[in-house]
Amino acid sequence: MEFMERTIKTLKTWATALQEKGTLKNMKIRKQRFVLKNFIKHTHIGDVALRVMECLNYSYRFPVDPQVMISLINDALYALLECKEVNALSKTKRYHSLTKALQKEKVKKSGNRELKNIDIELEDSMTARRVRRIVEKRTCQAYYNLNKTQASPSNKDRQSMRSAISYQLYNLGQIDDVENKKRNNHSHWKQAIDPETGKMVWKKKMTFHTLEEAQEAAQRWPEDHPYDKGVMQAYRCDYCHEFHIGHAISRPHRTIKRVS
Repeated sequence: MEFMERTIKTLKTWATALQEKGTLKNMKIRKQRFVLKNFIKHTHIGDVALRVMECLNYSYRFPVDPQVMISLINDALYALLECKEVNALSKTKRYHSLTKALQKEKVKKSGNRELKNIDIELEDSMTARRVRRIVEKRTCQAYYNLNKTQASPSNKDRQSMRSAISYQLYNLGQIDDVENKKRNNHSHWKQAIDPETGKMVWKKKMTFHTLEEAQEAAQRWPEDHPYDKGVMQAYRCDYCHEFHIGHAISRPHRTIKRVS
């Protein structure tokens, strides 16, 4: 997914430059071409790779016709975003049983708390390591059961394993029984429905380590969520001291308090 994200970002940068200046000059073109080459090399989806390759090959042409290039970029972006959405849905479906099992598991050495209520970003280092080891072990077992007919693991399998572990760790860390509670503005949590109980819960928001990453995510939000007309903004969370994105508000920022 990292190669895909960087490819989407590069193609959008090219499209913006062509629309505003009509040229790709004065850009880090060699570095950006390298990003596209890496994606083509590592992707296993032929149609998407072909679309990206058409953009890459046309970028070497001189002079570049802006209209033709923008058309090729739009085709490639459509294929990439469609592939990204399918990958997200397939991952949710593929690891549904594992996610359900982890949600019910309890950690004895952490007060017998359910795993689903533990956010490793907010816990002490010992608890975080313990939870991570549990998730890694359960994910490895589930991945082996899905792929045990395979002769030997490849680099693709290792990458898929790391992706599955990250996905499960992200799913952890929710607060139950929130019907009578209110989130502060610029909160660490978002409202969501627990698929197992059907009740409203608070799920932690996506975390970004830098303000720039969060601002980029806020800018991409309207493209990925065209039906959401709200304006998104990046902010620093006083609870975890990292960055999140949320709908812009007119009221001044308020300090986030811990929920007991």
